[in-house]
Amino acid sequence: MLPGGLVGIEARLQDGLLSDNYQGLTPETGQLCGDLVVMYLSSIGSVEGKNVDFVKKLTKVAGHVAASSQMPEHLLRKLYQFNLEGAEMVKKDTAIRTIDHLLM
Repeated sequence: MLPGGLVGIEARLQDGLLSDNYQGLTPETGQLCGDLVVMYLSSIGSVEGKNVDFVKKLTKVAGHVAASSQMPEHLLRKLYQFNLEGAEMVKKDTAIRTIDHLLM
């Protein structure tokens, strides 16, 4: 685990890594981002209570990681669970169902 533990990983992901790799893993930061996403998914049991934008970016980038075969198979079920949790967040909170959130 990195210095700062889970909080440190989440901060690094939110500090541009997820945004930079949202459309696909980049040559510049894709490996680092993928490694951090795998560490993060391995360390948490749920995304409940997290910001919906963070969850959307996390699951999108995690999908890229899974497609690139960098994700251990046991984390695929967790990724699926987090996608469902994120969808439930949007379903419950009509305030976040804006065009910006849906298109992101």
